[in-house]
Amino acid sequence: MLTLSILAPLVAAILVWIFPARNNYREDSGHKPNGWMMNVALIGSLVAMLASLLAASSFNGQSAEFQLHEVWFPAEGKAINWVFSVDGISLGLYLLTTILFPLGIYYSYASFLVNAKQGISPRREKLFWISLLFLEASVIGVFLAQNLVTFYAFWEIMLVPMALLIGIWGGSDKKYATIKFFIYTFAGSVFLLVGMVALIYAQWSNGTNFDIGLALYQNAAQLPSHIQRYLFWAFILSFLIKIPAFPFHTWLPHAHTQAPTVGSIILAGVLLKLGTYGILRFSIPLFPEAANAYSELFMWIGAVAIVYGAWLAWSQDDLKKLIAYSSVSHMGYIVMGMFAGTANALAGSYLQMINHGITTGLLFMLVGVVYDRVHTRDIAKFGGLAQKSPVFATIFLIATLSSVGLPGTNGFVGEFLILLGTFEANMLIGAIAVTGVIFGAVYMLQLYKAVFFGEPGEAIAHAKVSLHLNSREILLSVPFLVLIFWLGFKPDLVLSPVRASLEKIQFREIDRSFVAPKIGKAEPVEGHAEHH
Repeated sequence: MLTLSILAPLVAAILVWIFPARNNYREDSGHKPNGWMMNVALIGSLVAMLASLLAASSFNGQSAEFQLHEVWFPAEGKAINWVFSVDGISLGLYLLTTILFPLGIYYSYASFLVNAKQGISPRREKLFWISLLFLEASVIGVFLAQNLVTFYAFWEIMLVPMALLIGIWGGSDKKYATIKFFIYTFAGSVFLLVGMVALIYAQWSNGTNFDIGLALYQNAAQLPSHIQRYLFWAFILSFLIKIPAFPFHTWLPHAHTQAPTVGSIILAGVLLKLGTYGILRFSIPLFPEAANAYSELFMWIGAVAIVYGAWLAWSQDDLKKLIAYSSVSHMGYIVMGMFAGTANALAGSYLQMINHGITTGLLFMLVGVVYDRVHTRDIAKFGGLAQKSPVFATIFLIATLSSVGLPGTNGFVGEFLILLGTFEANMLIGAIAVTGVIFGAVYMLQLYKAVFFGEPGEAIAHAKVSLHLNSREILLSVPFLVLIFWLGFKPDLVLSPVRASLEKIQFREIDRSFVAPKIGKAEPVEGHAEHH
């Protein structure tokens, strides 16, 4: 099933490539999108999703080990094994990826149809669908790869289709955004390459292969302490840039603002999580002493990102840029929780990775829906949208309340566990981070008021097409809404499979009399948690 998740989008991309391209293309001709291409792309992505759900049904959530091994090219000794498997840390993100991509593909088709009614034809359809499908295959490969070399190969490959999505189908300043995105992420990849080459050398000298597993962690533990710290920084810098954490966040607002809507959905929903996944997969378990030594520094970085990102979001006048800066703030919670290192903080951070992908993905999709109709994101030109489209206003309100962490939504549980775990580790940092909850509520509710209430603004009053959501857009919103409330009331759906894996990378114990131990994990741990 794991192999099928990677191959299905690739096969679909090849089939799309076979379709003849439209001749005599004119952007203002109002041509409808090619439904056959979309269907092939959607089927390939749905097959990947079905395979991931079948794999999840066979997963043993009580085990912290890698499961469901699938080997493409078996090799012995000092060799590159093309092996794919999942553990608790990769499972949730793997499922999130395979759920978001079909939604993004179908949204794109719905968006093309709305624009076609206004005389705007989709540009370079074939390359668009191929880029999306290759991006899906490469991201899934990152989460499933159990070999250092294959992990890095997929990590690098995904930069190309994402850069194409921004550079070809982006906004008016897409060239600058693409260059900045590529430079930042490629620079981060250089740090990662240095760290991985050093680890591969250590594996080579010990006569073992390059698989991610017990031997890799043991060999890393045998390296001199100062070497471990150098390698820790090589890995962590790469992952912080990918998140992107403060102060490496400046590429994100440009990328989000210029990317097509589906690019923003995937970027916020999945690609940012590659950095946090890398920290949980490599930085903390490979170099636990260094992670513990620098934990307070990174907790402060996370707390600063929470407050600073919220302030920047508060000052924005562009819908998309506001949500982009809110991502900087929300990712700050995740970074802070991972380095708080307690059971509750780690559990909350992982849950929030999933929650952020769902909530922010929905917000970006809704912004895209209204932009397709009014072709502006200037908040000052909105107002009174609730009168014109009450269904749209209701769905946006649910996404807003999830973003601010209203109890009963998915956003509440993740933030609560992170803040609780941070207080356990450092009360001062926890107190500063709590202010981010207040600022988040202020800028999101202020945004909602400006867009949906009052007198209709210029963009709403002069809209050339209906502002009501069509059936496709309502259908696309349903999975997001179901997950928002399902995880809000049953977060154990995500936490149960990952608990055992998180216990192995927990590096800080707290006084168990301070909080009930079953909030973040199934059973209390006596003594220090065991590392990989």
